[in-house]
Amino acid sequence: MKTLQVRVLRFTLVGAAWLCFGFALNLVWTCARGKVSFESCDSAYCVTVRERRCLLASFCANEAHDVWITRRGNPDYGYVVTHSFVDDVRTVRVEWQAAGVTLLEPSGQTTFVPSKLYTGGR
Repeated sequence: MKTLQVRVLRFTLVGAAWLCFGFALNLVWTCARGKVSFESCDSAYCVTVRERRCLLASFCANEAHDVWITRRGNPDYGYVVTHSFVDDVRTVRVEWQAAGVTLLEPSGQTTFVPSKLYTGGR
C-alpha cells in the first residue's frame, strides 16, 4: 500500500511540476513566438496584435491576443494588454490621440489604453 501511495505522490508532484513548467514556457512562447495578426503605427508608436499561443489547450478556452503598444522601431519598450476580440482582429480600426490609443471593433467593442501607460521614461 505504501508503494502505491508513493507512486501516486510522485505522479502528482511530476504532474504539478509539468503544469508549472508549461505555464512558464507558455509565457516565454507567447512573448517570443506569437504570430502578428495586425499592426498600426503613428509617427512615434505602434500597436501590434499577436496571437497568444497556449501549450496546454485545456487552459485556453478562448482566442486571446496580446496587444503590444511600443515605440516605433523599438518593440522592447511599451505596454502589453491581453484581449479577446469579438470580431476578426484584421477588421479593427485604430485611433491615435494625445490621450491614448483606441482599438475600435465593428461590433462596437472598444479598448482604450491611456498614453501614460506606454510613453515616458519608465
